[in-house]
Amino acid sequence: MKKYCRECGKVLHPDEEGLSVKLLGHDITEYFCIDCLARKMGTTADRLRELIERYRDAGCQLFTPK
Repeated sequence: MKKYCRECGKVLHPDEEGLSVKLLGHDITEYFCIDCLARKMGTTADRLRELIERYRDAGCQLFTPK
């Protein structure tokens, strides 16, 4: 089932879904694309992409394997 960004309506990549869960909690019902999540968190999309890679490399199952 596709999920959409709560702010802009973009169809989310699974990594964006995973990052929303990782940063906002497992009980969330609203998800954000990387750009909207960066604005919400007061950071940059590039910084969030680095976090995705770090979590993926650590084996976090919320992110798609390389």
